[in-house]
Amino acid sequence: MDIQDIERKVGLDNDAGLKTKLYFGRSRDVNVWPTVPETMTVLADKVTLEGDFEMKVGTRFGFIEGHVEKNSFTNSGAGQVGNSSAANQLTFFMYGTDPDVLGWIETYKNDDLVLIAEDLQGNLRVYGAEGLPAQIMPDWQEVGGASVADEKMIQINFRYVGRIAKFYSGAIPLTEAVEP
Repeated sequence: MDIQDIERKVGLDNDAGLKTKLYFGRSRDVNVWPTVPETMTVLADKVTLEGDFEMKVGTRFGFIEGHVEKNSFTNSGAGQVGNSSAANQLTFFMYGTDPDVLGWIETYKNDDLVLIAEDLQGNLRVYGAEGLPAQIMPDWQEVGGASVADEKMIQINFRYVGRIAKFYSGAIPLTEAVEP
C-alpha cells in the first residue's frame, strides 16, 4: 500500500455515544470469523472486517438493550513505545434493577464473548476476535441509590485487548444457525 494522505472531514455528524442495543455471542460459538482484507488498498482496511460472522449450528448472537445517553466506548493505546497494542472498553447502562439483566451477568461474567456495538452514526464496531475475546469486567455494578433523586441502574463494563476494535458492515446472526 502506498502512502495515503488523510484530509480533515468537515461537516460530519459526530454525536458521541452508542445506540441502545449491544449484540453479543460466545466466542466459542463462532464458526467463521470475518477478517481484515487480504489486499489492503486504503488505511481503513487495517481496521475493517470483511465477511459475516457464521455461527455453529444451534447458536446465534443475542442482544441486551441499554440507555442511549449512558452507553459509551473508549478505545485506547496500551503498552510501551515499540510494543504498542490496544485496550478497548465498552460501558453499558440499564436503568432499574432487572432480574433478567442480573441473570445475564451471572451467566456470562466469566465467559469469552464477541460484542458488536453501534455508534450514533450507524458504525458497527466489533469487540473481540478469534483468540482475543471480550469479557465482562468484574467492576459491574447494580446501584440502588440513596435518595429519590439518585439513579437506580445496572452498569456493565466490557474489555477487549490486543487490537483496535474493528469496523463491521456484515450481518449480525440473530437467528440460530442450522445445518447447511
